[in-house]
Amino acid sequence: MFPPPPSPLVRISRPDLETYVGYVLAGFRSARPDCPLDSCPTPEGRRIVDPEEGALIAALQAHLGVPADGYDASVFICRQEFDVVSPKPSTDGLVDAARANGMDIHYRVDHDPAGHVGWTDGLPDAVAFATAAVAGQ
Repeated sequence: MFPPPPSPLVRISRPDLETYVGYVLAGFRSARPDCPLDSCPTPEGRRIVDPEEGALIAALQAHLGVPADGYDASVFICRQEFDVVSPKPSTDGLVDAARANGMDIHYRVDHDPAGHVGWTDGLPDAVAFATAAVAGQ
């Protein structure tokens, strides 16, 4: 795993962030029913979420983290420079850590100002990469 960036690097509008966090927490609740998400509005819930206490934060980081090793095949990562959902320093950290662990990472960064929704720029390269991988090349 690699650590998240030390501070927010981009500003995300509140409605977008609330929607995104809502989806993350709904998926987390389904995957980790042992974590007491429903108690968050209570004082105990706030204590769990508090980074100083860290119980929920640590569980979320473990759940949302991407491994930087253990892949048995090449990995293609395509991202947008201006993606606010996945800040570039986080992806750079994952790629650097995976490469340091001997993983074969093909990393493409596009500069489409559309951000997260601009993923189609790299689609031809992704298809070519997957086609070669399936063909055993």
